[in-house]
Amino acid sequence: MRVLILVTMCIALTACGTARQELQLRPEAENVGTLHEIFAVTNRSPSADGGFSATRDSSLSYLETQISIPPTHEPGKVQTDPRNPNPARHIVVAEQTKLGSKALFERTLRNRLAQQPVSEREFTLFVHGFNTSYSEGLFRLAQVQHDMKPPGVPVLFSWPSAARVVGYAYDHDSMIFSRDAVQDTLFSMNRLAPKRTLLVAHSMGSMLSMEALRQIEIGQPGWSHRNLAGVVLIAPDIDIDVFLSQLESFERLPQPFVVFVSNQDRALELSGFINGRPQRLGRASDIEALRDYPILVIDISQFASGRGADHFTVGSSPELIEFLGSPELRNVVDSQEFKNGVISASGQLVRTTAKRAQKAIQWILFPSAAES
Repeated sequence: MRVLILVTMCIALTACGTARQELQLRPEAENVGTLHEIFAVTNRSPSADGGFSATRDSSLSYLETQISIPPTHEPGKVQTDPRNPNPARHIVVAEQTKLGSKALFERTLRNRLAQQPVSEREFTLFVHGFNTSYSEGLFRLAQVQHDMKPPGVPVLFSWPSAARVVGYAYDHDSMIFSRDAVQDTLFSMNRLAPKRTLLVAHSMGSMLSMEALRQIEIGQPGWSHRNLAGVVLIAPDIDIDVFLSQLESFERLPQPFVVFVSNQDRALELSGFINGRPQRLGRASDIEALRDYPILVIDISQFASGRGADHFTVGSSPELIEFLGSPELRNVVDSQEFKNGVISASGQLVRTTAKRAQKAIQWILFPSAAES
């Protein structure tokens, strides 16, 4: 049940508009909004505003933040104002504490785990995608924490994206630069909670996550299956052939291994154009090659809004959030009662989304997915 709740959480962090969100501390927000504790690991260089820039850093910084969600918050939305944030109307950083070392970071996380109910002593590591600033990553993660209320402790890995629409090449190089840092972060979390870390990645962050896991598997075959609670890739910006080559390094895939796809994702179409090859893992029309792998593919094409938010539908569509988080659907998935390898979102599952859900989403269970 935990995984089904968490796969609904999208860290699709592509920002809109020309003004980008920088870090502006608003301590007064502690008395205004709802606070969410978000831990962060980043290989960005520190910036003058107390946040982190797009410049790459060879060392890692560790942080503990309190993000305030305003009383006026609407599910699926990230209300911000880059120039003059108001805690009554916008998501803001109420407090940020820099944890000076990996040892302190791990001690702090261990203490937070001890404060959780035994069944919720677990981590979710989020890896954001292309065109995302440090603050934008924090805000989106806080939003999905607020809307989904998942169990456990959330950790953001923020890699040095240029946070510019024209920064695709820079972001791609930064993604490659960050593989060791993601690996190091996964090792830290696994030491604290063995086999209780769910890795969730979005867009180009999916490529980063798969590259980190691939290099771990080369050095420690079977590590991912033994030590992860699952992997979720949301709108993954990965060439299909590259993804298949990455899979060859795995003795066994972590389970569950979930991929959210859509045929309404304009960002992936643009990526295909930039790369000179349209076949992307996140496109529903391009995933037939996965049929022989234990991978659960979820097509959310019909939930696309057509308003430019279709690269992060899982986190921005209130209707889809409600449907995927419904107890009825969780019970069906938990029971493993798959008919002919497919679970359709039938009208009986969730009344409020029945009309759209009937055509909107399919859970495709490939033949070898019964592997435990």
